[in-house]
Amino acid sequence: MAPSGNPDLTPLPGSRHCSLLNSNVAALDSDVDIIRERVFVIDTRLTNIKNAIARLEQTKKQLEEEYASVLNLRTRTKAILSPLRRIPSEILSEIFSWTLPGAQDLLRRHQKMCITTSPWVLTHISNRWRSVAISDPSLWSLLTFNFGLGVAAAYPIPMVETQVARARNLKHHLYGSQNHFPHQIEIFRILIQQAPRWEDLDLELTPDLVPLLADLRGRIPLLQRLWIGWRSEPTGAIQPIHCFRQAPSLLDATVNPHSILFPVGNLTRYQLLCPWDVHARILKSAPNLVEALVGVRDQPVWPVQEPIDVPRLRRLATTKLQVLDSIRSPSLEELALQVSRASANSRVVATLESLLTRSSCTLWRLCISGVSGAQTSAVIRQISSIIDLRILIPASDLIPQINILLETLTVSDVDNAPVAPHLTSISFGVRKKASSGDVDYAEYLRMVTSRWKSPACALRHASLLISSQLGPDPATLDGLKMLRSEGLDGCSVVGKDAMSVLNSWVYATPIHY
Repeated sequence: MAPSGNPDLTPLPGSRHCSLLNSNVAALDSDVDIIRERVFVIDTRLTNIKNAIARLEQTKKQLEEEYASVLNLRTRTKAILSPLRRIPSEILSEIFSWTLPGAQDLLRRHQKMCITTSPWVLTHISNRWRSVAISDPSLWSLLTFNFGLGVAAAYPIPMVETQVARARNLKHHLYGSQNHFPHQIEIFRILIQQAPRWEDLDLELTPDLVPLLADLRGRIPLLQRLWIGWRSEPTGAIQPIHCFRQAPSLLDATVNPHSILFPVGNLTRYQLLCPWDVHARILKSAPNLVEALVGVRDQPVWPVQEPIDVPRLRRLATTKLQVLDSIRSPSLEELALQVSRASANSRVVATLESLLTRSSCTLWRLCISGVSGAQTSAVIRQISSIIDLRILIPASDLIPQINILLETLTVSDVDNAPVAPHLTSISFGVRKKASSGDVDYAEYLRMVTSRWKSPACALRHASLLISSQLGPDPATLDGLKMLRSEGLDGCSVVGKDAMSVLNSWVYATPIHY
């Protein structure tokens, strides 16, 4: 039945239209006018229906728009009761601080300076959020620029100037490019104007940036941490850079090359690769030194001298055994030793024992690299205070030595006196240049399992850190997972995260990109 006001289009039973509609019989000339009339009626009806649909769609659209408007009003009205409105500004500011990316995160992601990232995005949520974000200088103190990525346009000058203005004290990470980006010089000039507010500076130099450093002389009273080096170290003699010598608050310095001069009186940490006589002067003049990475080069003959007293040194990393012969450090607790020459292996145990006797210190953490498995076993047998052992594997030619060490540390069923039962933590790390076959993972798992299950051993933590993406095989991972389910504190990390941890083992502050 047709709706009211509309004709019924259903053909009457027995009519000529019904007969033709339900068969394949050809229409007669007398049928043409009737059929054309029926088509006209149907077309009219279709037009009416289409118009009705259009009216309904318009009504639907209006209702949907009204619904969205009312829903938005409901959301805003309900938000009046939101606990967020009652959060004190200092708590909100603390929450904001957890949204900030770190310098390494920015560089890893090649992050640009834009309003969709924190802290900028915080100023586009509400008037209150904007007020809180702008009024907290600590949210704006970190500025990171990496022109080596070829993204000069990623750092708009107005945004740089605004962020500098909103910060109180500044922490800069600027990595230069040999290409002549105008922004690179302009941005560094902006930063130098604010030198009295600098607290932290990571700076990778290029020849274009060096002349600008003269403006820093006597203008960095708050600088506490300095990392400075070259994107591509110049060939030939490098003129000394003096601008950092007047940094009275400097506590932490990582410098390459050593022709970049800095004050040492207040240092609590430094990292430097240079001849030993430069290190000797620093160690004698830095009574507050707590951590040092002492890299020695250009030292064919080692001078004979009285051991240097470094009274507060707790963490030391070095590549030369002679450094250990040259110091006295009663507070030493952690040592990272990277031996590059096989000839030094025979002296490792004697040198360590001499250092500990001379210093009367207690060594509890040892990171060791390049030392044979037999010598490492001898060290942990002789120095019973070591409870945290970290083995850093730098190259594939050490595979047999690593296997020897794994075998030595493995507790057999009949072993009543396991090697170094006091070790509570054993970690193995593989650097990038090593291959995935540098550790026999099945043997590693067997060693960890034997020490975990032995009542004679104190093992509580074991970790594998592989700086490449080629990690342990599935069977080893399953075995470690099973041990963790039993209570062992263990982990397996690969890639850049592992590399970051490995650098911390040797107390290194690497370049960040």
